[in-house]
Amino acid sequence: MEYDIAIIGAGPGGYVAAIRSAQLGFKTLLVEKDAVGGVCLNWGCIPTKAMIKNAEVLQTVKSAHNFGISVSSFQINYQAGMERVWDVVRKLTNGINGLLKKHQVDLVFGDASLLDDHTISVNNQHINSQSIILATGASPNEIPGIEVDGRAVVNYKNGLLDQSPPDNAIVLGGGAIGIESAWFLAAYGSKVTVIETEDRILPREDKEISRYLTRYLEKQSIEILSNSQLIDLTKQENNCDVSIATTNGTRYFEDQRVIVAAGIHGNTNGIGLENIKANISASFIQVDKHLRVNESNVYAIGDLIGYAPLAHVAQAQAIYVVEQIAGLNPSPINYGAVPRAVYCHPQVASIGMTEEEAISNGFEIKVGRFPMSANGKALAEGSNEGFAKVVVDAKNGEILGSHLLGSDVTELLGELSIAKILDGTNLEIGNLINAHPSISEVVKEAALAVDGNAIHV
Repeated sequence: MEYDIAIIGAGPGGYVAAIRSAQLGFKTLLVEKDAVGGVCLNWGCIPTKAMIKNAEVLQTVKSAHNFGISVSSFQINYQAGMERVWDVVRKLTNGINGLLKKHQVDLVFGDASLLDDHTISVNNQHINSQSIILATGASPNEIPGIEVDGRAVVNYKNGLLDQSPPDNAIVLGGGAIGIESAWFLAAYGSKVTVIETEDRILPREDKEISRYLTRYLEKQSIEILSNSQLIDLTKQENNCDVSIATTNGTRYFEDQRVIVAAGIHGNTNGIGLENIKANISASFIQVDKHLRVNESNVYAIGDLIGYAPLAHVAQAQAIYVVEQIAGLNPSPINYGAVPRAVYCHPQVASIGMTEEEAISNGFEIKVGRFPMSANGKALAEGSNEGFAKVVVDAKNGEILGSHLLGSDVTELLGELSIAKILDGTNLEIGNLINAHPSISEVVKEAALAVDGNAIHV
C-alpha cells in the first residue's frame, strides 16, 4: 500500500497533520495505538480543564454569600462531575473522528514503527510513504523505585481524575501540571502540599508571577515546599507515608495520595528510530530547523522533540511540516511568540521573555505593571487577585514579554501573540481601545504604565 504522507500518532500534532495533509490533496495515513486525540484530549488538557471548571463552580457555591446568595446546604457528587468531564471528551473525540472521515484520512489503530525513511510497519504490514511524520508524543516521568499504581501513587494519565479527592495529597512537582492538580484538589477540600526541587513554583515563569501565586495558594491552605525533594516513600494499599527533605530539615507526611508531576519524556521506544539513525538527546528526537530527522523524509513534531511541549505548538509544527512537504514555503515558527497558560485560579498567562530572561539576554528594559484590583470588571466579578506585567526594550518600546495573573487571563493571549509576532510596542498596545469594562483593559494599562502613563493607578 502506498501513501503520500504517513503519520504515526493521532494526538494534537498528528491529527492536525493528517487533516492538513488531506486538505492539500495528499493520500494520508494516520496510525494510532491508543486513542485519537492523544494525551491532551483523553487524559490531559481537556479533561483536566473540565475538572478544574467543576472545582471553580464548587468554589463559587462556597463563596455565594459574597454575592448576597445564601446556600444553606449543598452536596458534592464527584462521580457526576466526572461524567460531565468524560462527556466533554467524548464529544471532542467524535468531532475529530468525524473530521478525519470527512477529509478521507485512512485511520488505522495499532503499533507502527519505521523500517526505513520511506517504509513503516503497521500491525506487521509494510506500508510505503513518500514522507513520514512522527507524532508519538510523550509520557509522564516516573520517579525511580516508585510505581505509579493509579491508587496511592498517581499521575495525570493514571488515576488522577478517576478517584474522589483524598483527605491529604502530596504533589511532586511545581510546574503547570502540578499546580493545576494542587489547586483543583484543594478546591475539593484536600489538604495539599506541593514539593518543588527548584527555588519556586512555576520556575520557568516570571518571578513576580511565581511569588504572587505562591502567596495566594498558601492563603488557600496549599503548602508550598520549594528547594525540597522526596527522600522516602512507603506505600500502603491506598495511600503513602512520605519523607521530604526541606531547607528546614526532614518533614514526614502520613496517609497521603502522591501525585507525580515531574515532567515528561519523549515516546521514542519501539518506533524504529534505530532504522533511520535518529539522534536522541534526553529522550527527545533531534531535528533540524525544518523538523526533519537526519535530513531524511522523516519528520518529528510535538512533545516527541521537546520544543515547548504544548498541544498548540504541536499543531503549529504539524501544519508547518505538511506545508513544507507540499512546497508551500511556510513561515518558520516563532517560538518566542508561543503563549503559555496555567489553569489554576487565578490563571497564569504569559508570552515571550520573563524580566529575568530579558536582562540575561542583554536587553536594557522597562517594565509596566497594573493590578487586577484596579480593574472594574475584575472587581465586579469578585476576582481581583493578580496583575498584568509588560516587559519592553527600553530603546524602542518593543514588547519582549507579557505576564498575566488573574481570572480567565488565558483568553487575553491572542491579543498579546499578535503584538509579539508583529514586533509591537507598548505605545501601540496602549493606543488600543478595549471594551469597558473588560479584563483586557489591564493589558493596555500595563503597557501605558511602562512610561508612567497608566490612567487608573
